[in-house]
Amino acid sequence: MPKILQVVGYATLGGAEKNTGLLTKAFARRGHTCHLISPPGDILPHYQALREFGVVHHTLDFRNRPWESLARIRALVREQRFDLIHSHLFLADIMVYFATLGLSGPRRISTIHSSILAQAQLTGQSRLRQRLLSSLAFRSFNRIFTVSESLRGESLDYFRLPPEKVVTTLNSLDFTGMTVDADKRTELAARYGLAAPGFKIGCVGHFFPYKSQVTLIRAVGLHLRDLKDIRIFLIGDGDEREHLQAEAEKHGLADRVCFTGLQEDMNEWYSLLDMFVHTSFAEALSRSILEAMFFGLPIVASDIPSSREIIASGETGLFFPSGDDLKLAESIRSIHGDRSKAAAMGARAKRFVLENCSMEATIDTLLAHSLPQRN
Repeated sequence: MPKILQVVGYATLGGAEKNTGLLTKAFARRGHTCHLISPPGDILPHYQALREFGVVHHTLDFRNRPWESLARIRALVREQRFDLIHSHLFLADIMVYFATLGLSGPRRISTIHSSILAQAQLTGQSRLRQRLLSSLAFRSFNRIFTVSESLRGESLDYFRLPPEKVVTTLNSLDFTGMTVDADKRTELAARYGLAAPGFKIGCVGHFFPYKSQVTLIRAVGLHLRDLKDIRIFLIGDGDEREHLQAEAEKHGLADRVCFTGLQEDMNEWYSLLDMFVHTSFAEALSRSILEAMFFGLPIVASDIPSSREIIASGETGLFFPSGDDLKLAESIRSIHGDRSKAAAMGARAKRFVLENCSMEATIDTLLAHSLPQRN
């Protein structure tokens, strides 16, 4: 049974970090000896909780103590003799690359979780540095995985990687963890007024410009003013919060748009919503869409390549052109006005996720393409 080291570069409450934790848990439950290295951060308690599954967790401060972190990773790799080292996100890729220079034995793989097109926050200099360092690391690794086929296309071009080295494995869900806690659900419903009559629309994600939650606010404020029962729940936080709040007030929606902040009890949230909207201009592959699909919610999403890999238009969801608030409003009205159609759409969406997005299938793909095949 291969011995595995997972290394993640950040510890915020993002999809990549969540996926890393779920993968590590799934490997451990399958019987693999697993270690996980992460920096300190918001999601640290979740990583530490993996110890109950036998995962050995290490906390290293990559940013503030890079040389110490490199030395400790190298020492751990030598001591434990891992068969596979799996890195996630830029800092982890670079740490693993430099820490294992000259070491023989462990095979090194990385998963690219983020769309390169969405990294608008990077300056020209930092973007170039990241591109050069990542390309260097990826060329030395045994395999690179991407969470969607569209991201594979981006990565091949951006990092100039040979096609045979890059494999797609869709973002996946741990179905055993997709349960609803009745007490938490009741508490959320009371705290945010979710038990009251109305049509509740959820939108999940950090408040960055490219996530474009403003499109949803404008869709309701400009084109759906007659549908007085609609309430919007923006689940997340970020630099755009004040701008989004101002936009809600501008359109007279201050009492109908709820800014929830970051939330951890997402299963309970999905179970309380009537519809899910995804407004991003770019995405590697939205985990929140998959989670909403699992809970049978009708989906309306911006028409971007990665979302077309998981949503069948008219069957499991509806698309609107990115940033087009009028077309988004038309899709919302369509679902709002035909609840039986919405329910059928949600049921088909759940079936897709169950058939195509299991954590077990992801692990099988990772191992099949990462380790030497034995006869």
